[in-house]
Amino acid sequence: MSNQVTIKALLSIILVAGALVSQPTAFSAVIVTTSTTAPSENLLFQSQNVGGTGGLAWQWTTSDPNNKRDLLQQFHYTSDFVIERISLFATGAYAIPVGETVDFSLTINTYSSATSSSPTSTIASYDGTLTRLGSGSRWWTFDIPDTQLSADTLYGFVLSFSENLSGSSITWQTFSGNTSFPDAGLAQIDYATGSPVATFLSSDLNFMVQGTAVPEPATVSLLIGCVALAMWRRG
Repeated sequence: MSNQVTIKALLSIILVAGALVSQPTAFSAVIVTTSTTAPSENLLFQSQNVGGTGGLAWQWTTSDPNNKRDLLQQFHYTSDFVIERISLFATGAYAIPVGETVDFSLTINTYSSATSSSPTSTIASYDGTLTRLGSGSRWWTFDIPDTQLSADTLYGFVLSFSENLSGSSITWQTFSGNTSFPDAGLAQIDYATGSPVATFLSSDLNFMVQGTAVPEPATVSLLIGCVALAMWRRG
C-alpha cells in the first residue's frame, strides 16, 4: 500500500511540475478593470521614472479613420515566468465616452531588437472589450490568460483597437530615462503600414507586469527527488 501511495504521489508531483513549465494553449478574452490604486499582487517588474513623464496615445479616431495607431512596448525578464496581467497608467485623456465600449486586441510577440517593430514570432493574441469607467488618471489592468514566457528574451505587447467607436483614444503615461529596459523599445505604430510613426528608445510606458516566476527544470527535478527520497524513507 505504501509503495502505491508513493507512486501516486510522485505522479502528482510530476504532473504539477509539467504544468509549471508547459506552454498554455487555451486562449480566451482579456478582462479589463480600472483603479486609482496601483496593483501590487504578484508584481514581477515595472518601469521606473528616471527622467520625467510624458504621454503617448493609443488611438483610432473618428476625425481621421485612417489614423489608427497601435502601441508596442517591449520588455524582458531574468527568468522564465508566467505573465498574468499587464497594467498601464492613463493620464486621464480619453476620447471614449463614459459607458461606451470598444473592442481591441492585445498581442504578445518576440522581437530581434529594440529598433525593430516587426515581430519575429507571435506568442499569443487575445481579444477583449474595454469600457471607460470613470474619469481622471487611473490604472488600467489587462487580465490575460496565463502565458508562459522565457528568460532573457525580448518580448513586446501590442495594443490595437478593433473598431472605431466615437473616436477611440487613451493616452498612457510614459517615463523617460529607460533604465528599466535599456535594450527594449516603445513605439507608436501605423496600423495600415506596420511602420512606426514614432519610436522611443529611451522611454517606456508606465506599466507593471504581474505573474509568477517559473522554477528552472533543475530546481523542479531536485524538488521531486527530495520528496521521493523522503517518501522512500518513510515507506
